[in-house]
Amino acid sequence: MEVGTVKLGFIGCGKMANAIMGGIIKNGILEPKDIIGAEPFEAGRLKTKEANGIEVTDSNVEVIEKRSEEH
Repeated sequence: MEVGTVKLGFIGCGKMANAIMGGIIKNGILEPKDIIGAEPFEAGRLKTKEANGIEVTDSNVEVIEKRSEEH
């Protein structure tokens, strides 16, 4: 798998999702620009963006649409 060929979306950005995102980014599997997460709570969105540098939205549908249109 080449970096940049896979896009990943998370529905929910809790502790487990953030740990997975961080591991993926830290190990060079994906870059932050290749990951998007949905989180209903603003504090959670801010924490996730700050910790991992990914795009974060409050819409599950947006995550699905953005990942679906890229394939």
